[in-house]
Formats: sequence, C-alpha cells, structure tokens
Amino acid sequence: MTHRSINFSHIAHEPTLDVIQGTRDNLTNKEIEGVSTSLTSGVEKCVWHHDDVFSYVVNGNIIPNIVSDSANDTASGTGARTVKITGLLHQLVSGQNTFTRTSVTATLNGTTNVSGFGNFYRVEKLEVLTAGSSGLNQGNIKVFSQGTTNVVASMSAGDNVSNQLILSPADNEDALVERIHVSGYFQTPVELKINVYEQSTGLQKTIYKFFCSSNSNNFTFNIRKKLVSGDTLWASLKPITAVTGLHNSISVLCEATLKNKNSVVPTF
Repeated sequence: MTHRSINFSHIAHEPTLDVIQGTRDNLTNKEIEGVSTSLTSGVEKCVWHHDDVFSYVVNGNIIPNIVSDSANDTASGTGARTVKITGLLHQLVSGQNTFTRTSVTATLNGTTNVSGFGNFYRVEKLEVLTAGSSGLNQGNIKVFSQGTTNVVASMSAGDNVSNQLILSPADNEDALVERIHVSGYFQTPVELKINVYEQSTGLQKTIYKFFCSSNSNNFTFNIRKKLVSGDTLWASLKPITAVTGLHNSISVLCEATLKNKNSVVPTF
C-alpha cells in the first residue's frame, strides 16, 4: 500500500492565503495579545501586567523612561540587558500631523530609571534583545512618561516581549480590526472594554463592553473597526466590585489586517 504525498503550494490571487503567507506587499496580518493576571479595586487598567490605566498623549510625544522591578535586569546582570522599544513618533509637517514608526534600543539599569533614548507618541511593543545567563527578563518592565507615573508600555517577568493590547497605525497605513478572542477566569466580576482614541476628533470612545462573571470566560467577538494613522485601540479591565481572591486573569487576543492606504482590500 502506498501513501500519497501532498505538497501544499501558494495559490495565486487567493487573498486570505496571500495575507497569511505574507505574499501581498500591501496587506499584513497582525495579532496582538494583552495579558493581565491581577486587579486593583477601582482601577480601570489596560490589559497588561501592571495595574495601571493606559496613558496617552494627544498629537504630541512623551519622553520615555524604562525600568525593571528586578536588579538583575541590567547591563551586566543575569536578566534582560537591552530592550528594543517600538512605536510611533508624532511630527507636525506643513501643518499636518504625521505618525511614523520608529524603534530604539535601551540598556537597562535594574530598578533605576533609564531615559534619553528618543520620543514616542505610542509605544506598541517591548522586546528583550540581549540577556544574561537566565535568558529572560527577571523583573516586570515598564515604560512611563518622564516626570510622571503615566505608564505607556508593560512587559511581564519571564516573557521577553510585551503583553499589552494596544494598536496604533502609522502614516500610509490603515488597520482593519477584525475580531477579538477572550479567555479569562475571575474571582471578581469585571467589565472588559474595547476603547478607541480618534485622532481626527481628539475623542476617546468605548466601542464595546463585556461583563465577565466570577467564572471562566471564553468567547470570540467580531469587531470590524477601521483605524487610521494616529488612532489608537486598546482593551481595559475594571473590577465591578471590590477585588477578592488571587485568581483574576485574562488574555485578550486581537486580530487585525494592516493595509497600505489607497490599496484595495479584497473580499475575504
């Protein structure tokens, strides 16, 4: 008896496969996951590690500071040594707001704040580039605005990559947010919100609300929301009652398609 061998090959002009395989120059598949494992009573936190609200500037930039809560995350330590910070830079060019993607590398200094590595409108991603013998960031790492306590990015200990649901397109790029997947378990009932900041109006809007009871929650929801450059979408979480128990965890995965402006998006 012989077995048939099937070779899978790219199918030309099939848009869904084009996006997944990365063979369309004008379309990019993007997934962003936010993870939270704690709550603080009365605090509407971003879906990330720290129990902090997501703070953002409007048509401006912040001077970022980066810090870990572990002394091992330092230039010669056993934990994370350097971190790549990726996000958007705001500029006013000929009276027009522009938002370009940029990245810098910061060398950590443990629990001491480090600054002086550029400006950011939004920080989309943190990623450990080099580490000591452990191969992992030993502490929770956050980026905040200099001179304030306003957190703009967060990475959990041991992850080596940020776990925050924040999406903001750059110039010449539109984002079609297609759906979210939610998996969580709460001993405290919570409200999960999907929020959007619209750069054109300067307004923040909550476009969806979900209420998660003190049980396991697993669901998928279609969003179909378009974002243009300078817009920002993020997920936030707020306890409905006083926080009880030690198990209040959630993962929110967002699926989106990025496209070059003025390109035609095919029907999926």
